[in-house]
Amino acid sequence: MGGMEDYKAVVAMIGMQSIYAGLALFTRVALVQGTSPRVFVVYRQAIGSLLLAPFACFAKWRNPYRASLGLKGFCLIFLSSLIGVTANQNAYFEGLYLASSTIASAMANLVPAITFVLATVVG
Repeated sequence: MGGMEDYKAVVAMIGMQSIYAGLALFTRVALVQGTSPRVFVVYRQAIGSLLLAPFACFAKWRNPYRASLGLKGFCLIFLSSLIGVTANQNAYFEGLYLASSTIASAMANLVPAITFVLATVVG
């Protein structure tokens, strides 16, 4: 008991929030200097895919008997990422371009509440 061990979760949370705020600020600078929000999303998705693809290939190479995803599963994941992630990022970066980074950070905190309201209305 005592020491830094008790505060690991708090330090991790503060670190993640700081990284998120820095990302919003640097993204705002890029958008104000002329980068299109839609092009920014394409670059972000492409870089993420290129960074994660080696891990997926290595996992498949290491265990070749693992069940394949299949076409239906791939299509469902693709549709989910297209509608969910890409639409969300396009809306976020367009809002970040049109408003300030403070508002964009505050709006990100409303995502769970909006999700709950949508689930209540639809459900």
